[in-house]
Amino acid sequence: MQDRSTDFEFLPIDVSFDRCLRYYEQLGVASFAKANNTTSFWTSFNFRKRKRGNPTVSLLTTSFSVSEWGVNNFATTSGTIVNSYLTNNDAVYVQLGGFTGTSAGTTGTVTSTFGVSNGLDPIIAFNSEL
Repeated sequence: MQDRSTDFEFLPIDVSFDRCLRYYEQLGVASFAKANNTTSFWTSFNFRKRKRGNPTVSLLTTSFSVSEWGVNNFATTSGTIVNSYLTNNDAVYVQLGGFTGTSAGTTGTVTSTFGVSNGLDPIIAFNSEL
């Protein structure tokens, strides 16, 4: 039995950060979003690093919007996660709710509310700690 701890392993910052992303990640801008009814959009988030396990999904803010590429902007201050499912450990589909005035089939891009930030602040977190 050893009476002392092992030496600390110094790793480059990028290696440590890369390892951390396997467990936790915050994302702001989602890819393509499509309304499936008048109150919610399905969208997907691609992880920067494959997750170690199936992550839990949580909102960091309830204020975000879906921009219909210069046509309309659907914003909510009472956003919710209606549903989510993992396609693999590289990406997840999330149904975001709390919208009004949308129509099924409306498409756009999910971002944080522009008035609060530059539109790129994280809105959602994925935690796959075991």
